[in-house]
Amino acid sequence: MRNKNIGKIIHTLRTCNQISQEKLARGLCSVSALSRIEACERIPDKLLLDALLQRLGKSPDKLESIVTAGDYELYIYRENIQNCILDKDYEKAGLLLEEYAGKKEAEERVHKQYILKMKAAICELEGKDLEKSEKYIEEAIRITMPEGEREALNNSLLSIPEIQLILMKISHYENKDNDKQIWEVLNQLNDYVKEHYTDEEELVKIYVKIARAEARILLERKRYDKAVEICESALNLLGKNGVLTNFQGILSMMMEGLDCGCVKVIVTVQDWMT
Repeated sequence: MRNKNIGKIIHTLRTCNQISQEKLARGLCSVSALSRIEACERIPDKLLLDALLQRLGKSPDKLESIVTAGDYELYIYRENIQNCILDKDYEKAGLLLEEYAGKKEAEERVHKQYILKMKAAICELEGKDLEKSEKYIEEAIRITMPEGEREALNNSLLSIPEIQLILMKISHYENKDNDKQIWEVLNQLNDYVKEHYTDEEELVKIYVKIARAEARILLERKRYDKAVEICESALNLLGKNGVLTNFQGILSMMMEGLDCGCVKVIVTVQDWMT
């Protein structure tokens, strides 16, 4: 799909779903910037394009676009930062993140939110500084959800990175033993995703992230039967769509629930893959 059609696609999806420009753009960019994108006068960078399409419940992976040299450079930075975190080289990840933040192309809100999210992750993984991590998460949420995550879930449109930030914040609710708030937000998230993510490819991505968070919390609270139920649902969705990402992690959690709870479920891997 050529770049000149991207704005037309966003406009069509938005108007067909009777979504105002104000609602779609809220927190991501100005209404005038969205108008220029829809009029094909401006090409959004990768992070902004993904966020707009995901807020519309659609998968950006189905679009082909030509990125600028600056946009491609930031993409490589994001890949390298993620790889450093996976390798537990948090010092290098932090240095790359500082370089990323200094790029002119990283001045838009979606990039600032990404930077804060990665700072929160590094802070928590490297130094276990939950207070500082929570501060970064809250700052990141407020960039595109100034009204707060609870209100945003009820009245706004959310991209996958925004939902990931809410899941990160839930982990801090957990540290404060705030079970009521945990389950209220998780229920809101599930309701939101079922209502707004009409593209099954995107639904799989985000539902599995929510399911992993739910299952982990349930296992820690020794609610093994419910954890197994959620894992089985996620595995069925992954198998139905032929997606192997997160499959092993969820399968491990399910087996933990089965072992600890002695829950008897007659199901095979073939069932999940067909």
